[in-house]
Order: sequence, then structure tokens, then C-alpha cells
Amino acid sequence: MFRGIFYNKILIGVVLFILVSSIFMVVYAYQLPLEKVHESTLYEYTSKGVFDYIVTLYPSILYEDSTLTNPDKVFLKLVDKVAVSIAYVFDSKPPATEISNTLDVEVLLSHPQVWSRKMSSATIGSRENVVKYVVELDIPLILSLAKNISQAVDLPSSKYTIIINCVAKTTFTLAGVTRTTNFPFSLQMNLDLVGKTIEFSQREFSNTNAQKSTEARETAVHVGFISVSTRLLRQVSIVFLVATSAFTATLAGISVAHLYKVRKSSTLRSARKYKSLIVETSEISGDVSGKVVKVKSLDELAKISESVVKPIMYLKTDNKHSFYVLDEDVIYIYEHEEKS
Repeated sequence: MFRGIFYNKILIGVVLFILVSSIFMVVYAYQLPLEKVHESTLYEYTSKGVFDYIVTLYPSILYEDSTLTNPDKVFLKLVDKVAVSIAYVFDSKPPATEISNTLDVEVLLSHPQVWSRKMSSATIGSRENVVKYVVELDIPLILSLAKNISQAVDLPSSKYTIIINCVAKTTFTLAGVTRTTNFPFSLQMNLDLVGKTIEFSQREFSNTNAQKSTEARETAVHVGFISVSTRLLRQVSIVFLVATSAFTATLAGISVAHLYKVRKSSTLRSARKYKSLIVETSEISGDVSGKVVKVKSLDELAKISESVVKPIMYLKTDNKHSFYVLDEDVIYIYEHEEKS
């Protein structure tokens, strides 16, 4: 009887601890940012004909904040979006007039040596000698487009390529003649559907005057938090909190009802007072052939137990509580029946 009450309280304590933990879990989930923004600054170069780019990945799972230099391969399932920040530095002091600097950007999706499709293009002008542009790529959308084109031409493939072609153009007038100089450069991303990876690589330049800057940092991939993972964590934490709350409320109701039922009985309250004399048993044991003497209260039975130096045996059957003391040829017994 007493052991059941003790374990019941322990169980309530454990469940309340889980409930409090789930509340803290929800608070933590809602403190996480929906998206972690990495502010990357491209260097302002002093030499002409140089460029740099930074690749920012937005993964679809919760990732430890880190920066990867010279990325090789990244699993496709970790990437939702790729943002490529491009910068090109023009000659700041050309011996000419009416100078115009522009950057032409073209994004291609291709099946190597089979088909190619232009996805987007842009022309960016700048009055300064530095031109910057950000290309955003929706990877799931691009993969879907690649599969649809392959099915249309009946040429399935597991490998595709995303190419960002850039041409830096400087138009100027020299001695009454208008001229244009072109500096092409590009970045290539290889999609492997078998290995399920995306690989970044730098292509060869068709114009040797366009060089990758050696005075700037290399390509950097910034990996951080994404809204998908944070929202998922929030949903899981809320479901866990609701489930724990419901279970706690149910268990608390059952426990309170049980404790109330136990404590409303004056007999069982008295039993708690004499628990040092009471021994729980599952069946009546010993010599039970003697004379049976029923007593009126547990207090009276406790006095008999102390006088004969015998324990009070406790037996519960259904709603009936039986307390008895075996003393040679006499059985002293007190019975209490719970009212439903």
C-alpha cells in the first residue's frame, strides 16, 4: 500500500520533469533564427582584370555554423539554395574617355555535350571600377527542370552542369574610336544524381588577361541555419510538449484521485501512523485455526500488537482491507471495506 503511493509520487515527479524539459525545448526552438545570414565582403582590389566569388549554401538541415574553404563536393540533400556573389575589378585609370563598365552574367543548365538551356541572364553596369552581382540558384527547381528536359528529349542522365558565364566589358573612346574589351570568366557546378552531390569547380579562362585574384581569399562556402530545420524543430517540440502535457494531466488526475481515495479513509490514515508495525502480505499465513476476535478499530489492534509483540499483517483483496494479529490460538482481526 505504502510502496504504491511512493512509486506513484516518483512517477509524477519524473513526468513533471519531462514536461518542464519539453517547455524549455520549445523555448529553445523559438529562440533559433529562421535563417542565419552570413555577411561576406568581397575585397576591393587594386589591380585590374581580377575577380572573386563567394558561394553561400543554404542547407535543408540544422548544421553547425562553419565555413569551408575551397569546397569540393556537398551532398545535394543538404542544399536548398546556392547564392554566388561575384565581383570584378576594372582598370580604374584607362587612358580613354566615355568609359562604360558592365558585367554580363548568363546562367546555363546543360547535359554535357548534348543539350544546353539558358535559365537567366543579366547585365550590370557600374560607374565605379568594381561591379558586383549575386546569382541565386534554386537547386530543387533546377533538378526538376533537368529531369523534365531529359525526359522530353528521351535521353535520361544522372549528371548535369550549371555554368555561370560572366563577361566583364569595358567600352571606351580613344582617339575618336569606340572600343570594347572583354574579360570572360566562369564558375561551373556539377550535379551528380547517382552520388547525390554538387561539385564546385573553376573553369579555364578563354582570355588570359582575366585572372583570379591572388591577393584575395579563395572561394568560401558558408554553411549555417536554415528556416526548414528550425521550423521542423519547432513543430517537433510543440508536438512533444502537447503529448507530454496530455500524459501529465491524465497521470496527475489518476494519481490525485487515487491519493484522495486513500486519504479519505480514516482507517488508512491510521494505517500510515502504524506502518512500522504493519507487514504487507499477499495471503494469510501461519496458524489460522484459532479463535477469531474482531476488534472495532485499527488503534485497538495496534495496542494488541504491541502487547503480544506480534506484527500487524495487512492483506488487501478487491476493495477490502484486512489487518490481523496472530497470537497463539487467537486471531485478532480488523476489516475495512471501501465504499465505491
